[in-house]
Amino acid sequence: MRKLISVMASLVVGASVLAGPAMAQDKGTVGIAMPTKSSARWISDGDSMVKQFQEAGYETDLQYAEDDIPNQLAQIE
Repeated sequence: MRKLISVMASLVVGASVLAGPAMAQDKGTVGIAMPTKSSARWISDGDSMVKQFQEAGYETDLQYAEDDIPNQLAQIE
């Protein structure tokens, strides 16, 4: 579980850095990896991140791993 939290924290920090519109000159695709759809919180966070990135001009790829760490690692590779 700690690994999952560490992965999520890293992704959120990375996404926060990319969210600044002044920093992005080449708008591309942002991958968003969430742990599961079983919690309303993760669904809400994922939808919110997609909305914010799309408003900033990025394409998004939101994926849920359903609490399967190997699956989540494969999604972000």
